[in-house]
Amino acid sequence: MFLGGNNIQDVPLDVIEEMTALEYLHLGENAVQSLINLTHPTKAILPNIDDVHLWGNQISHVQEDLLCNKSVVALRLGSNLLTVISPLRCCDTLTNLYIGNNMLLSFNGTFFCPELTYIQLQNNLLSTFPDFSRNPKLYHINFNGNQLSAVDPSFIPTLVTELNMKANNFITFPNLADQKARIVTLDLSENNMGDPAENVLEGYTSLKYLYLNNIGMTKLFKVCLAGSTLETLEMKDNHISYLDVSMMPGMVVLRVLNLKNNFLTSVPFGLLSTFPLLEEMNLKENKIAKLGHFDDTSSTYQVCIFYIIFLFVVKVQSYQSRCLSHWPPKNPACTITTCS
Repeated sequence: MFLGGNNIQDVPLDVIEEMTALEYLHLGENAVQSLINLTHPTKAILPNIDDVHLWGNQISHVQEDLLCNKSVVALRLGSNLLTVISPLRCCDTLTNLYIGNNMLLSFNGTFFCPELTYIQLQNNLLSTFPDFSRNPKLYHINFNGNQLSAVDPSFIPTLVTELNMKANNFITFPNLADQKARIVTLDLSENNMGDPAENVLEGYTSLKYLYLNNIGMTKLFKVCLAGSTLETLEMKDNHISYLDVSMMPGMVVLRVLNLKNNFLTSVPFGLLSTFPLLEEMNLKENKIAKLGHFDDTSSTYQVCIFYIIFLFVVKVQSYQSRCLSHWPPKNPACTITTCS
């Protein structure tokens, strides 16, 4: 049932309680203030509902037994007035929980939903990382836009692979202890961390996607160790003025490098041979006046690819045949005329 975008102040149970087969309830962007009539001590209310959409209302409290006698899979409570949330009882079927864009200050107790896989907590006021250790299937946590300055790694479930902590209060890389070996996606953008310590990524043996945009970096740190799994590295909106490829050893599978809006004045010799699988490099809004020659170990295709992306910042596959047919095999010095 779709009732979004109205001025409903209470869940219209008198209308929908006879719809025992109802699976989806959409009450987003209304004026709902309370969910009290969705619970009953003895009677099952909407027992077959699996998706409850209450985004953009005026809800300030969620009772612990909200999900009892229900089979809810997705609970959407974003953009409400929540300041605190207590562990939900009867959440055995819940897999997706959305409570971003509230005013959450804390969690009361340990959250335990055995099937929970995905939780969004972005844009709240949380200064401590909740204890999610008892959620064995949780793999994605979005904590962007809160007030974290540290993380207790024991609160992170062992299956978490996606950890987004953009725009918090970190001044150094968070200590994730043994959990870091499982992280595939890590976003620490917009934290005032400055230049990370050398070898700060040691132990991130599964990391594929790393986002360090706008953290106050002035130089490259030793990004990865030999055998790196990193495929995407974003460091845009920083203050990097020089690329030292010796600080990026072993990045043999890197495909995307984003250095937009830095202070680079040149591109070093040997850059492309350092990243043999590089497909996209974004160097927009730097201080580069001229691109020089590349080493002969760089593939003809790759060098042409690099120049096209430098000039246009586009995906390159559609240019492959044209570039290869016009490109000289030795000592390439790509120009826009050659690639066009």
